[in-house]
Amino acid sequence: MQNSPEYPVVTSQTLSLDDLQPAHHYKNCTLTYSNTDIRLSELILDHCVFQQTNFRQGEWLDCQVSHCQFPNADFSGSHVYRCQFEACQLVGTDWTMSRLKQVTFTDSQASYCNFSETELDQCHFVSTRLEEAAFQAMTVRNSLTFTDCQLLAADFSDSALKRVDFRTSTIDDLRFTPALVRGCRIDAVQALPFALALGVEID
Repeated sequence: MQNSPEYPVVTSQTLSLDDLQPAHHYKNCTLTYSNTDIRLSELILDHCVFQQTNFRQGEWLDCQVSHCQFPNADFSGSHVYRCQFEACQLVGTDWTMSRLKQVTFTDSQASYCNFSETELDQCHFVSTRLEEAAFQAMTVRNSLTFTDCQLLAADFSDSALKRVDFRTSTIDDLRFTPALVRGCRIDAVQALPFALALGVEID
């Protein structure tokens, strides 16, 4: 991953999540179950296999996660700060009622994921598939940007879209609450589906 710190590298080991040490780079490792709530900090996790899918109410701080698989994993109620997820499988993941600050998702598969009732602060989705993803009743602090993403049939109902930037992404059949759309950023091409959704008749 870009700008990765130089941590000691642990390769091809089987370890419990409880045994991970801060300021280490784990590569091609198998990570078994934790006996406590997840508390991970200052880690690089590269091509690791997670046996656990329940990460509820976990804490992820200053982590870089690359080429890992989390299909249908549960991150609900988590706190995720200053983390990067790159080329990860995140289809169907549940992030409801979590708090994410300065988190970036890049080149990942995240269709059907659920960010409803989540607080997103300075978060970025880049080249990520988010088809039928749910962002219902989310709260945006400072900024939320989607760059070259696929947001087909994504649902932003009951979410204020101020500070949300869709300009370079595909947003066909986007669902949103018209009264809460003010302040979002779109480009000229995206203006048409927004106008149609608002009931504007275009000749």
